[in-house]
Amino acid sequence: MEEAKAAIHDLTFAVDLGFHHVILESDSKTLVRKVVNKEDDFSEIRVVVADLKNIAKNFVGCQFSFTPRQGNRAAHAIAVTG
Repeated sequence: MEEAKAAIHDLTFAVDLGFHHVILESDSKTLVRKVVNKEDDFSEIRVVVADLKNIAKNFVGCQFSFTPRQGNRAAHAIAVTG
C-alpha cells in the first residue's frame, strides 16, 4: 500500500511539472503487475491501483517497470525515510 501511495505522489508531481512521458519504477512486482493488468482488480489496494491508472492517462506515455530493490538503492533509501 505504501509503495502504491508513493507512486501516486510521484505521478501527481510529474503531472504538476508538466512531464509528457514518464517511467515509474517500483520494487513491488505486485504493484507493477496490478497497474499494467487490464482486468479488474479486486485486491485491498484496488482503489489506489485505479487512481494510478487514472493519473497515468494524463501522460502521452506512462510506463510502469519493476526494478529490484538492489537495482535502485537510492530510491529505496528515500522511500524508507519518506
